[in-house]
Amino acid sequence: MSKGRASKEAREPDAFLRISGELIKAVKPYSKQIFVVSILVALGAAIAIVLNFVQEKKEVEAQAEYVHAEKAYVKKTTDFTEAQNKIKTLETELSGAKKPKDKKAPPARSRADIEKEIAEAKAKLPTGDFEKDYTGLATGFKNIIQKYPHTQAAIMASLYLAQIYTENKKFTDGVATLSNSELKFRDGKLLYGLAHMKLGQLYEQTGQCQKSIETWAKVLSYKELSYFHPEATLASAVCYETLKNLDKAQELYKKTHADFKNSPAGASAQKYLRLMSLKAKDS
Repeated sequence: MSKGRASKEAREPDAFLRISGELIKAVKPYSKQIFVVSILVALGAAIAIVLNFVQEKKEVEAQAEYVHAEKAYVKKTTDFTEAQNKIKTLETELSGAKKPKDKKAPPARSRADIEKEIAEAKAKLPTGDFEKDYTGLATGFKNIIQKYPHTQAAIMASLYLAQIYTENKKFTDGVATLSNSELKFRDGKLLYGLAHMKLGQLYEQTGQCQKSIETWAKVLSYKELSYFHPEATLASAVCYETLKNLDKAQELYKKTHADFKNSPAGASAQKYLRLMSLKAKDS
């Protein structure tokens, strides 16, 4: 390299600095606008962080209330089950109270004592009056849904509430609970699958099979929810049969059996196909 060329390159500005300078000159007229946009972006990020913090705080509070409501529900249902089992055991004991015991065995309890225990156990069973048996439990779950509608805890509370309604044949109330537009589902996640499977069943119970099919179709559209696909496909087939769309019902029964042969749904589908064939022969 010649001495003159070297001195010329030394006098030339670095390419990066030169381009940077040109960019600065180009944006200088818009510096105020750029500053405002930068402030807005920073403000938006700060708001997002605050909102996320608030939402997380709400979720924690909602989960705490949900755990309390769930414990109350589990205790209530456990008490019912234990009472039913105790009654069966006591009634068996009562039926054998007349029979003579081994002379070496301790004396049997009196019938009066056994009957008293049976009466006490029966007092712990559901009365059949929804307001008396379940109002407290339902209110606990309702409060979570109303106070924290956009939380995952609200969805879990809705599932329990819908189950309570289902057990007491209040299917319309169950539909209203799970179709609440305030619930914020995460598409394709477990709670989405559980809620939509249950909602489809409730629609079916209220005679709205077309809505059931549409609801289960949402579950079937997510690969992540493949666990529910056998039952969703089978249930859709049953609803098509109810709607007298026998060709579609048969198609889905065959699909369920072919795709999920080793599942309970696959076995049921094969049985329903046989029944359809027998009905067709008889008609």
